Parts: sequence; structure tokens; C-alpha cells
Amino acid sequence: MATSNTEEWMADILSKLEAAGPIGLKKSLLLGKSKKAQAAKLADLEALVTQREVVKLGTEKSPVFVLRRFYHPLELAYTAIQAKALPGTAKLYTDKELGTGLAKHVKEQLADAIRLLLGEKKLIRVQRGRSAYYLHTAAILPLVEVGPAPPPPKETDAHAPGVSWEQVQQAYEAVVRAGGYSDVLIVDLQRASAIPLGQLKPLLIAQSRAGRLAPSRGDWSLADAAAREAALELQGEPYLRVRLI
Repeated sequence: MATSNTEEWMADILSKLEAAGPIGLKKSLLLGKSKKAQAAKLADLEALVTQREVVKLGTEKSPVFVLRRFYHPLELAYTAIQAKALPGTAKLYTDKELGTGLAKHVKEQLADAIRLLLGEKKLIRVQRGRSAYYLHTAAILPLVEVGPAPPPPKETDAHAPGVSWEQVQQAYEAVVRAGGYSDVLIVDLQRASAIPLGQLKPLLIAQSRAGRLAPSRGDWSLADAAAREAALELQGEPYLRVRLI
């Protein structure tokens, strides 16, 4: 019976962490809030950490657990910084502002991500007195490049009549309440908001660049056709989920 329970509890832990994605879960959400339930399942969680299937983050007092395949903090920091670029708007950020909204373990990689982006010339360091600021290269290119005028916005643009960010926020809160997770599938957000994908996806991308939401990849292999169709494509990679910041 103990072996059966162990297998069942391990499967339950892995399933919950799969759904949580890169943000992970605290112990109480994984093992139950009662101390008795936690004590019974704690050994199984620790075994998964020992087996390197699960990574333990945070502090001993308040740990957070995440599947190892989601644990790419440097990549997440890199992507989050890039997502703050606003093409055509020369906005300066401090390093602290570039890290706004990042989980603690991702924020710990912020300095390395900034160094990578500076080396790739995707960020520009601007010094004023003793203060350092950062500017996205992608943000200023439209201001300095000479070329044909951009085409007029399509009817499905993010600013199409009848579509508002507040509408998306309300739908997001409803999906979070229903599912219990902060990272929600874009397809679920679309269904809750009733906004056509042609209007919703550009709006989500614009809000991501503005730093109001963080996309996450989710598990493409488990996604159905509707979820894949709703995915955002950022830097050539599909993102199935978003989390409002």
C-alpha cells in the first residue's frame, strides 16, 4: 500500500508542477495545507528533488518547487528583458526596472542576462552621472531606419473597436479563479474574454512588451490544436500561456 501511495503522490506532484509551469508551486499547494498531509507526502517530494526531476527554489522557510525542465532562469530573464522592448519608443530602464515582475530565482540571473544582451548589442548601456540605464536596440531601430512607411493597421489590430485591456484582465481573473494557477492558457483566456484571436494576440504581445504580462511556453507536446493555434510566437518560439504582472 505504501508503494502504491508513493507512486500516486509522486504522479500528483509532477502533474501539479506541470500545470504550474516555470513559476512553480509552494509546498502547501503541492502537498496540501494540513501538516498531516504534508508529512505523509514530504518524503516523496524530497525524493523527486534528489532524483533531479524537481528543483527546490526560494528559502528553507518558504521554498518553491518547479519541474527541472522548466528551470531555465537565465533564459527566462533574457526573454523577459527582451519583451519590455517597445519598438519606436526610446524608453530607458534601470536594471531594477528590467527585473520587475520576475520570480526570485529568475531575478538572480538578471545581471547575466543583461550582460548577454549587451554583448549581442540588443541592449545599449547609457550612463548619466553615476546612474546606468538600458535601452533596447529594437526600440530605437524604427526611429533611425530609413525605409517605406509602415502599412496602415489591420482591422484585427490590438486597438480595434470593442477590445480593451480591462476586458482581458477580467477574463484572466476568471480563468485564474477557475483553475487556481497564475499562468493561464491563452486559449482559455480567449474563450473567457470572447475576443477573436486576431485581436487578442496582438494585444497580448503589446502588453508583454509594455511589461504588463509574462508569456511562458507551457508544454507543446500536451497542447491540443486549439491551444497551439492560440499560442504567441515570440523570437520564433511558441508561448502557450501568459501571466499578468
